[in-house]
Amino acid sequence: MSVYLCRKGIRMEILRLRILNYGRQSARGKRKKGAESPSPHSNKRPTLALYGSTEYKLHPPEEDRRTLSFYLKRREMPAAAMTANAILTAAPPTLHPLLSPLPPNHSSFHGVSLKLPRQSFSFSLAAKKQQPLFVVSAAKKAVAVLKGTSSVEGVVTLSQEDGGPTTVNVRITGLTPGPHGFHLHEYGDTTNGCMSTAHFNPNKLTHGAPEDEIRHAGDLGNIVANADGVAEVTIVDSQIPLTGPNAVIGRALVVHELEDDLGKGGHELSLTTGNAGGRLACGMYE
Repeated sequence: MSVYLCRKGIRMEILRLRILNYGRQSARGKRKKGAESPSPHSNKRPTLALYGSTEYKLHPPEEDRRTLSFYLKRREMPAAAMTANAILTAAPPTLHPLLSPLPPNHSSFHGVSLKLPRQSFSFSLAAKKQQPLFVVSAAKKAVAVLKGTSSVEGVVTLSQEDGGPTTVNVRITGLTPGPHGFHLHEYGDTTNGCMSTAHFNPNKLTHGAPEDEIRHAGDLGNIVANADGVAEVTIVDSQIPLTGPNAVIGRALVVHELEDDLGKGGHELSLTTGNAGGRLACGMYE
């Protein structure tokens, strides 16, 4: 009798299960009329085998082996096949490579013999200890492309790991050498150039430096352009997340004409805009 089994641990394989009886008959031969069944005390026991060129042996629990042996002796092949299937799918099986393959027509069976084709031997063992599942969240990212009426332009990229601060990578060109105020504004509306957006200040505080406790959430201090008018800087800040009610998505980033006095210049605009002057370029985070 042949039963086709497909085991999860064996990739892309359909294995043939053959139940063999030994004693006075061969595996394929029919029992002669009047022949006696194998003695339960005989050393030659029925064998369950999956045939191929590489042999492994599986030792099921004693109770399962007795059940399988009982059905085989009574020649109740459907029940034997079901029992064999249960043994093969039980977790976790332990496979022991044999030093030499057993002959196809002889067996001293004490377990379940598995033979798999060498050229297609591909196992994912259920006996292998399962590794814990780690869920790794990908970093969130937002990008703003800054443009204005002047030659100032640039790209600012924000990235944030879950629960961590936000990293701001800035590259802006076309600036005059020196410091320039750099702020996150509340709205991304740039229909009126860079004049249609106001400071991002959800906590209703006065203007300050990025390291100050009292500051606008969008106060990112100054960026400094080199002699070529290029400002490249990395800023790390914890008040401009990429998710949540204060998320930067949809808001605008603005680079100013002058240096931001960080709220300490004594000017009438120091505590509102840092007296950073006009807006050279802006862009919305997407």
